[in-house]
Amino acid sequence: MKTMTLVLAAFLSSMAVRAWSEERPPTQPPQPAAQPGEMPKTPAVGQAAKEEAARILAAPVPGSLDDMLAMALTSNPEILEAETKVRQAQARWNQTRLRVVQAVIAAFHETMLAENLIRAGEERLEQAKAMAQTGQASQSAVTEATAAYMEARGRLEQARANIRYLLGLGGSVRAPEPEARADVGARVGAPQAPPGPSGPAGRERPAVPGKIQAMLEKEVAVSLQDAPLRQTLDELRALSGGEFDFLLDTELDPDAFKITLNLSKARLRSVFAALVDLYPIRFVVRDYGILVTHPDRAGSMFAPTIPEDLPLAE
Repeated sequence: MKTMTLVLAAFLSSMAVRAWSEERPPTQPPQPAAQPGEMPKTPAVGQAAKEEAARILAAPVPGSLDDMLAMALTSNPEILEAETKVRQAQARWNQTRLRVVQAVIAAFHETMLAENLIRAGEERLEQAKAMAQTGQASQSAVTEATAAYMEARGRLEQARANIRYLLGLGGSVRAPEPEARADVGARVGAPQAPPGPSGPAGRERPAVPGKIQAMLEKEVAVSLQDAPLRQTLDELRALSGGEFDFLLDTELDPDAFKITLNLSKARLRSVFAALVDLYPIRFVVRDYGILVTHPDRAGSMFAPTIPEDLPLAE
């Protein structure tokens, strides 16, 4: 009985060992360490990788150089990636062109509206002044009309600044050739404009500040007969209400000429324009006041001028 128990126990033990050995994954034999100067062995390549390598190596290679170049230009992965980027950039370029066209059209109509508001504001201002002189309107009506007129001028300057930005005026990038501008006009169906100036000569001066704009609309009378330049500047300061200082450029000779000007009823803006037209002087608006200088220096200064349409030198 004891003998049978021992035989049964041995049999069960052998069966358990056999079952455990079948479930356990086979162990890899230890790899011998690489000897000095010997490259380590790489692990075995998977079957899928071997098949992919065999497929690539089995692909037929064109026999001529022309066929090789043609296949490279159509199948090279770097070229395919670059073509995808080009298509994406083309789509963004088209979107940008459409946005700019819409913005230019809107800015153009905004400029036209602002110009109409200025004309209407001028008429209302003149009417308010005339009624105030006859006692039919108060001075507050003139003030309100002046404020509305100045608001319209500010709106126009803002619209013009927006157009300059949209057209890229005053930037450092070279303007497109006339053929390119004609192509853009044909695409959007707009009339083609003649080429405009570019570079420093194509820049527009900054706008005259609103406070000076209001001063220039003041109606005045001037009577100067062979007056020295300093006396003329004192007269201008008095006409402006003493709010602005006129400084004489040290390079300008105040005794080089005498000024004769008689205007019985004119805006102060017209007085400045007449002085600029008749005599070699220019008025440049600076932070410290209004600089009175000669035409050459005024042409090289990127600052507002009176009148506003004085060009910059090339």
